[in-house]
Amino acid sequence: VVIHDVERDSIASIFNPFSRRKEGDPSYLDKALLDTSAETIGPYQRTNWDGRALKCMSIVIRGADNKIHGFVCINLDISACASIQDALS
Repeated sequence: VVIHDVERDSIASIFNPFSRRKEGDPSYLDKALLDTSAETIGPYQRTNWDGRALKCMSIVIRGADNKIHGFVCINLDISACASIQDALS
């Protein structure tokens, strides 16, 4: 789980990391996300730095002014699931 601070364009907190990213790193958020009217984004797929498949979902954090202040991003490593699925096939 990663908390992104939009105003600082950085990672505010990261919990149970499995990537090389850490608190204070740039967010690398797609600027189109900052104009979204959605409250949740995803699920969508990403690839981890080591090639493992990830399934991700992002939740928008809005202030009282309805402006986006951040995102809570939940990332799940699904590579083990793919291996199990291959074995079952």
